[in-house]
Amino acid sequence: MDYITKPFHAAEVLARVHTHLSLRKMHEVLEEKNSIIAHALDEKSRQLDTLIDNLPGMVYRSSFDGDWHTTFVSDGCQALTG
Repeated sequence: MDYITKPFHAAEVLARVHTHLSLRKMHEVLEEKNSIIAHALDEKSRQLDTLIDNLPGMVYRSSFDGDWHTTFVSDGCQALTG
């Protein structure tokens, strides 16, 4: 990740080691926060799926990733639209 040219000075080595240790700690914190956010997102998606699955009447869900895709169609919506 890094290099030190010769002749090196102890202060420079210590500063670089400190910087890399700090970067590593920040990376670990970021990974932990991303994991927490991913878990919360999964839970919200699960809650939404449960809500949609239990709604009476016409319900559909679509997603867009460059093209539209229907990801869920309720029985009522299927009966009306085929």
